[in-house]
Amino acid sequence: MSQGKAGGFTWRHRVAPAAYAGLAVADTLLAGSKSPRATSLRRFTKPLLMPALAACGASTTPTGRWSMAGLGFGWVGDIALMRPGVPAFAAGAGSFGLGHLSYRAAYRTLPSRPAHTTTTAKGLAALWLTTAPLLSLAAGRQERVLGPAVAGYSALLCTMAAQAAAVEEHVPGKRDLVAGSLLFVASDTLLGAFKFVPDSLGEGRPGHPPVRAESLVMASYTAAQFLIARGLRRAATA
Repeated sequence: MSQGKAGGFTWRHRVAPAAYAGLAVADTLLAGSKSPRATSLRRFTKPLLMPALAACGASTTPTGRWSMAGLGFGWVGDIALMRPGVPAFAAGAGSFGLGHLSYRAAYRTLPSRPAHTTTTAKGLAALWLTTAPLLSLAAGRQERVLGPAVAGYSALLCTMAAQAAAVEEHVPGKRDLVAGSLLFVASDTLLGAFKFVPDSLGEGRPGHPPVRAESLVMASYTAAQFLIARGLRRAATA
């Protein structure tokens, strides 16, 4: 192996994943603190998450390009959600929605069966019917425009996860894709409950998630993005 290839291997397979893991742990811990110092540090840790994950590499195949698009929209969403207010939340949700469409498109480049035929898809449909009306109603009470936005976003999220489950079992990385997508669903469902439902987990109030919720959401979110990116990388380079 040439020195150039060896260096690329070291960066993509060791340094970049380690950098992402370190940033994910740091940002998760900082998210659980409301101190001014923690807030200031997150201005550096959170925007670096998706670039570090993208540095792990992706193929130039359609699968790889859609994967990078998903990470790019995630990066924009991360930055948007660092700001308070409804416009920032709407921008962040919209960007993540485009990210879910990108991941869904990436999954569709892989050998798959019809998404609606899987048991996972039926479970996700039941989850959406159970949680989306409640979260949409709660969000609409804060700001009317948020009601349909939350319902639409959760539909995109569940559709993305259903498409992951539809990927054929023999595809490398299939387990990562399913685990990461379902973890994304869990993370954002928790975020919606903490943000919009009063006194979720016994503390906080609508629009102000409890401190411990922030760390839980970030831990599940960063793990979800990592698993999806790794699964798509494995599938694309097989």
